[in-house]
Amino acid sequence: MTNRTVNVHALRDPRRPLGADVRPLRVAIEALDLAELSEADRDDLARMAAALLQALHPYPADWRPSNARACPRVVAGKRCRLYAETRYGIEYDCACAGWSHTLLDHRRMWRTPAGHVLTAEPYHVDGEELARFVAVCEELGLRVTLSGRSPYFPGAALLLRVERAAAPRLLDDCI
Repeated sequence: MTNRTVNVHALRDPRRPLGADVRPLRVAIEALDLAELSEADRDDLARMAAALLQALHPYPADWRPSNARACPRVVAGKRCRLYAETRYGIEYDCACAGWSHTLLDHRRMWRTPAGHVLTAEPYHVDGEELARFVAVCEELGLRVTLSGRSPYFPGAALLLRVERAAAPRLLDDCI
């Protein structure tokens, strides 16, 4: 019987950040004497580790972290006006400014095949503030979704996702 090792980090794409620290899992696996496990048990262990890592990263595989400014205007394909204010001293009203830090807490930009996507993972959301934010995003042609599956702090934080709304189909496209 061969002594195969289970490399937890080989099971994931290193360019994709994880939502949790996997060092305890790695320590637990390394503490096992893999020579005492059957090949089927080692395969099961590898499948369980892969499933765990997939659950820790709920974003699609083709999403990549972006260095773009975390602003709904950037998602809409425009420039963030807050940048112009800080760089040139001109006061603009931007879609990313004026919200409490709790609504856009832990925000991050992603590059996807369809363009940029903004995610935020707030702990608490005020209904009125969320309604105003959705209205601002709708003016920019964006869709806002809110779910309870946050990779930042599962069970305690929410996942707010801002992306371009699907383009409405014209009657000419249907014929």
